[in-house]
Amino acid sequence: MTSLIPKTIELIKQVVLDPIASYNQAVLNPVSLFAGRTLLVPKCEQAIFGRQFRPITCLVSIQKIISKVYTTLLEEMIESNQLISINQYGTRKRVQASKELALINKCLINTAHHHHSSAPLRSTWIDIEKAYDSVNHQYLLDVLRSMKIPVFIVDY
Repeated sequence: MTSLIPKTIELIKQVVLDPIASYNQAVLNPVSLFAGRTLLVPKCEQAIFGRQFRPITCLVSIQKIISKVYTTLLEEMIESNQLISINQYGTRKRVQASKELALINKCLINTAHHHHSSAPLRSTWIDIEKAYDSVNHQYLLDVLRSMKIPVFIVDY
């Protein structure tokens, strides 16, 4: 186990300091790096049937670190190049749309209350759940490539 620690530290340094070289050298391609281990935890004593177990999958820690590094790189690229509209609250870092929506609702209610008009004020909020799951993943990969996102991130 102790010999694994220096190798892990070296791999993390490679990925963080030079992700493109790491990708080109196929440092990140070993299957064992991305394989998880699934354990079946019994939900009750004397568990026998599959439904009586809860599957828990543990990923390799190095994979989690690499994912975090790549996610951070991607977020910085998106922010610095303004690739996502400021109106997209759901995907923006450190933004909670609930506060903004509550303020807008309050403004609309106050406007409707103080503005006497024959036409009632109406608004509609649309929140599309699971939007990411409904988009073709090949299309998303094509969009990432067209936005000049580095290959090592797209392929990851």
